[in-house]
Amino acid sequence: MGTHSISGEWRGHYDYYSMPDRGCGFNAFFSEHSGRIEGTIVDDYSPGKATLTGSFSYPSVLFTKVYARTGHYSEVEKQGNQTMMTFYSFLEPIEYEGTMTEDGKTMSGNWLINGKSATAAGTWTAYRVLEEEEKERATEKVEIVKEQGLDDLR
Repeated sequence: MGTHSISGEWRGHYDYYSMPDRGCGFNAFFSEHSGRIEGTIVDDYSPGKATLTGSFSYPSVLFTKVYARTGHYSEVEKQGNQTMMTFYSFLEPIEYEGTMTEDGKTMSGNWLINGKSATAAGTWTAYRVLEEEEKERATEKVEIVKEQGLDDLR
């Protein structure tokens, strides 16, 4: 077994136990110093950006996620003749715990909000964004720009 590091970019997804079809993708950026970790998580949807602090000691990862802005938001969804409204709170810190795989490319675990204004729980998983994937995504973006003739715009 080699040395494991959590530092770098990760792409992931979290789900709610109570609503398994209602999850959200995210990008996470971890920095590690002597077992302490910090970084950012940016959800694909609202509420968006959060900071994280915690610890990593292979294979265990523990961190707390705190959204940059606090408050509430609601989601409106049409189901046939009915309009469903769901209210969410992002006032409380979110506790994440999980483990890293032996190859250091995947992490997964559980998350929990246990606060005054909200209680929720679910699962999460994330995979390391490798340099090769980054290069491939950058190349794809350049090709799209060229195809659409956007490289002439300044």
